[in-house]
Amino acid sequence: MPDRSRRRFLTSTSLGLAALAAAPTVARAFSLEEPNEDIRRTYELACGDHAAYHRELVAEVKQILAAEGYENPDESRIREAAAAVNCRFCGCPVSDLV
Repeated sequence: MPDRSRRRFLTSTSLGLAALAAAPTVARAFSLEEPNEDIRRTYELACGDHAAYHRELVAEVKQILAAEGYENPDESRIREAAAAVNCRFCGCPVSDLV
């Protein structure tokens, strides 16, 4: 008899866990927000001497966009393109300085 109750317990537990795993949920661990001016200044101050390098990277992104045919890209387009670029010295995202 103990085998039967153990088997029933294991079966019901595994079915319950499978039902919980199959339930659709939304992952809310991270959220993306646009940085405000204080955060932008903090990034720039934290990088010290590299802030000029960050501005050079943003200028390079703008040049690349111009070469691709975006003569006067708006800020959102520049930010989108700069999102793939991080400072090689400090790791700060360059898109925060656009």
